[in-house]
Amino acid sequence: MKTKNRILILSMVAIALQAQASDMAFKASDAVVVVNWATAKTSTKLNGGVRWYGIALSGLTNALAKVTGVEPKVYEEGREPSGANAAIYLGDTAAAKAAGIDGSGMRNGDWRVKTVPRRAYIYGKTGMSTVYAVTEFVERYCGYLFLSPDLKDPYTFDPQLSIPVGDVTVRPGIYVRRIYTGTMNMRRFPTMAGKWYEWEARRRGNYSDEIEPQFRFGPVPGWCHSIHNYLPPEKYFKEHPELYSMDPHGQRTGKRDAGSQICYTNPKTREIVLEHLMKFIADDRAKNPDNPPGYYDMTQMDNSSFLCLCPECRKVIAKYNRKPGGHAEGGDAGLQLEFVNYMARKVREKYPDVMLRVFAYVSTECPPKPGTIAVDPNVIIFWCDLYSCSDHTLPLVTNGHYNEKHAAEIKEWLSLTKNFHLWDYVLTAAAFPEVAVDAVAADARLFRDHGLSYVFMETDYRDDPQPFHLLDCYAMSEHYLDPSANVDETVRRYCRCYGSAAPEMERAIGFLRKIELEKPAASEMEWHSRKLPWRNPTDMARFAKLAEAAHAKADDPVSRARIAEVLASAYKSLMTSMKADPSAKKYMAAAGGKYRKYMLEYLADGFVEPRFVDKRRVQVDEELEVLTLKFDDKPAELAGVPEDELVYIDYHVAPTWRRKPDPKSSTGNAMTRTKSGADLKGGYPISCGLYDFHEEKPILPCFSLTPELLPPDGEYHWVKIGRMRLGRVTSFWFPWSWIALATMSDYYIVSDGAADDPNRYDMWVSMRVGGPLFVKGSTEEDAIYLDRILLRRVNGDGGDNRKKNEGGK
Repeated sequence: MKTKNRILILSMVAIALQAQASDMAFKASDAVVVVNWATAKTSTKLNGGVRWYGIALSGLTNALAKVTGVEPKVYEEGREPSGANAAIYLGDTAAAKAAGIDGSGMRNGDWRVKTVPRRAYIYGKTGMSTVYAVTEFVERYCGYLFLSPDLKDPYTFDPQLSIPVGDVTVRPGIYVRRIYTGTMNMRRFPTMAGKWYEWEARRRGNYSDEIEPQFRFGPVPGWCHSIHNYLPPEKYFKEHPELYSMDPHGQRTGKRDAGSQICYTNPKTREIVLEHLMKFIADDRAKNPDNPPGYYDMTQMDNSSFLCLCPECRKVIAKYNRKPGGHAEGGDAGLQLEFVNYMARKVREKYPDVMLRVFAYVSTECPPKPGTIAVDPNVIIFWCDLYSCSDHTLPLVTNGHYNEKHAAEIKEWLSLTKNFHLWDYVLTAAAFPEVAVDAVAADARLFRDHGLSYVFMETDYRDDPQPFHLLDCYAMSEHYLDPSANVDETVRRYCRCYGSAAPEMERAIGFLRKIELEKPAASEMEWHSRKLPWRNPTDMARFAKLAEAAHAKADDPVSRARIAEVLASAYKSLMTSMKADPSAKKYMAAAGGKYRKYMLEYLADGFVEPRFVDKRRVQVDEELEVLTLKFDDKPAELAGVPEDELVYIDYHVAPTWRRKPDPKSSTGNAMTRTKSGADLKGGYPISCGLYDFHEEKPILPCFSLTPELLPPDGEYHWVKIGRMRLGRVTSFWFPWSWIALATMSDYYIVSDGAADDPNRYDMWVSMRVGGPLFVKGSTEEDAIYLDRILLRRVNGDGGDNRKKNEGGK
């Protein structure tokens, strides 16, 4: 009886092993890699200079070498050893065709991975899609995930790894998925940029000339902000200023990126633009008759809130505007559409397959008044989310949220045309921890459901810690590829880059996602200034605690450095939120010490542009000085006032381009306003004041600085501005322009429902005047300087906090 049972068990094991063997294509370490080099050499290059096939080959061989411990040998097709135990054929090869893979029904950006006993075919019709197919193969079958440009990716070492039999063809949910990050700037990030280009290619979020013609633009006018390239102002403006836009003051200008467009109604403008457009098309077709570009960009120039406000253009604007007297409520979009529809009709007579693309952006973002104009079938609308007004941590469709107006605009434009491209933003340049994965996932579904085939996502990166920038980019690449993907699984996979601390980091990120969704900015202006309710001391401290638990669990330098970046960002944000409250000063030193510790750890072992490392080490201490700022020379009436009643602010609240060194300041720098032609009304009195952009009203009446308050001696003096209530987005302004402001948003304390308002202050500013306009005999340029601001908190009834602390007596 026992023998029978033993035989039965052995028979069952044999059957199981046989079934397992039949499901196994080959052992990974046995495989050689085979490439058709003739095909590979025809692939295009990325900006980093590497051809797509080079990226495909290196990604495949490096992943196999790391996972199995054996680097595969590479052969040209036709020269591979006949006795090889297994072979992986890369790209468009004869072997793939013999296996029935010829690309029928596939687009240039689709891919297929087929594995059979002893063979694998990693197939793309182009070098671009071959790279995408490699990612499919190594992530699906080898467990190797491309999670970071530094190539320090997670994997499990498995010398016995077996590749299963399988066949998968992928057609991306959103076909063109361009993801741009500021780290791709070769001049700013010479070491990181090339790695970023390759990483984005492997993440399948890049773009290539190998895509179909209808998705490729004419190279001469360019990809965006191109309208001046059809009417170069350096050639035409001097003799024909009437061809260019008129601003609200009746002036015309032809300077690129200086608020200048073209005059859309001038017949001569149309004639010259059309002439250049037809020449661009003809030249491109002569150079590449079999595969020419499919569309020509004619988008408006940047840095302008209008198209043209000349009398003739205003007449056209009035036909399409939803609001009498305005122009950005559909009128500018109608003006632009009349112009481009005319161009499209003329071009279609000779080139019926050519499309023209214009922006729906800033003053053209709002569609024209319903029922007034159609979009020509040869016109593409390139809708661009106005990033300063759209909270990128929340989905566009968020009930009751201001993001919804952007979703409504997309829907209305799509009712006018299906030729629709989309430009979106996740701009995380501010150095505090935030994630946009929930918005990315939801918006990807929205874009898919609307049938979008082209999405450009602009992100940014600077040398400050932005710990989840990579996570956001990873989420974009995953969810634009498959909008049905589960966002929690996306986060879980990404957290593998934190090694043994992955579960702890997943909890920390989960907490951050939760508070972002529960406590969004209440208005567009608060979002624009990043005055976010969840960036408060309590939530930032809780997040930091979760991240520190992960840091303690990490067991390798790379993971620790990645978590150190998170903690440096968290503690900097914590200090920023605490500096608004003088009573929190006793905690600042401890938080500052942790910020310094984690920042230096990140700089030592993290993925940082090498030339920034030394600079950032110095800046760490400078940042701590700002966050723990204190003035020795205070106004006389503040002598003896306890430190916990005072808030110290210096020139750092001004935009960097408005700061300049000033040896007369104790800080060494100042925010400066220099004389600007007609803007200067002349000398004293000097107007200044406080304005809150959230409530859209002045905080104090306009204040006049006179010689008695601010003596004309070229030296700094403290001037008491008066009692004020700091709002959510409050700025101090002084002439001769509102372009730059000393913004004090970081010092506002959220206090809804509190018995006493902690945002009431008496305010002093440290200022001086310079130049002969103010100071007799001065050789300086005429200017006004602001180097410091000092606030003293007062309680709700106007008394000071000492009385409050004494029971109000």
